[in-house]
Amino acid sequence: MSSLPTDENLVVCARNVSKRHGSVEALNDMSLDVKRGEIVALLGPSGCGKSTFLASIAGLVRIDAGTITLGDRLVSGSGLHVAPQDRRVGLVFQDHALFPHKTVADNVGFGLHGIGRAERRERVAEMLALVRLADKGHRYPHELSGGESQRVALARALAPSPDVLLLDEPFASLDPTLRVEVRDEVRSLLHSVGSAAVLVSHDIEDALALGDRLAVIRAGRVVQVDTSERLHRYPVDEQVARMFGVYTELPVTVGPDKRAHTALGPVRDDVILHWPTGPVVLARPGSLAVATANGTSTVDDAAATGVVRTREFIGYSVRLEIALDDGLDVVVDVTTESGYVAGDRVRVSNPSLA
Repeated sequence: MSSLPTDENLVVCARNVSKRHGSVEALNDMSLDVKRGEIVALLGPSGCGKSTFLASIAGLVRIDAGTITLGDRLVSGSGLHVAPQDRRVGLVFQDHALFPHKTVADNVGFGLHGIGRAERRERVAEMLALVRLADKGHRYPHELSGGESQRVALARALAPSPDVLLLDEPFASLDPTLRVEVRDEVRSLLHSVGSAAVLVSHDIEDALALGDRLAVIRAGRVVQVDTSERLHRYPVDEQVARMFGVYTELPVTVGPDKRAHTALGPVRDDVILHWPTGPVVLARPGSLAVATANGTSTVDDAAATGVVRTREFIGYSVRLEIALDDGLDVVVDVTTESGYVAGDRVRVSNPSLA
């Protein structure tokens, strides 16, 4: 039997978890840790294994190999499978899954077993106050807004004081404005109670807004896990890089000065990524600078020249696609007042990367 984790702050410890659904390998040697008070968002395309992993933690799926421990208890693996109701896990689903024939208070108290009525009422009142629905306990789910229903589902999941809260696409059914509002409330609430949580989402904005760390899942395994800032800056490969928006891949070479260079000039060692394809620098549109090619400019003399191919207004700035003279295309964001148009000759440099 695998030894239990020794870190007392570790709430979820999954090691080398595998699961097949017939011929489909849903989880493939997947490992992930979640610490107390931490929100980890699982991010990846449909079918990559996110929901299967969540269900494995909850005990709704029996894994084929590997181990899952919750706190100091082994709950899956080595011939053991602890039932979902005995795992101290809270679940929040996309459709909220509230009982339509029960009041809000009865829904919140549904998972409270083994305690007296007075204690149960006190706990329900505490949870409703926590989610700002203290005056809605007598109502029924059909009398609530989408955001209120989501908060009731959250209160119900938190009422038994679970070791970890699992959220499966919890905001997918909400309209965009309400989605942002509820998402912010959920993050604040989870951090206030200090609960560990694992979030499954297809939406990068949900993951960025909620996750203290993001775990990128591909083909049933974690390919990279880190804070959103570090994933954005240091993606492990181009597939992860694309999840965080537009970029230009600049191949790196070593110049006569022994420094690393790209087509736009020298770069610092700490911005170089060692991808499977070789060393590259990831240039996001906001990290590059543009100046008129034949005018006086503060742009580095080593900057490359090229022609503006397209100009796109994107609301807060203008995005230029520039064809450099050496054949490389780069994407740069400039201010709306910059005045560049298709056909302009420009110089492009990388001041934030040098």
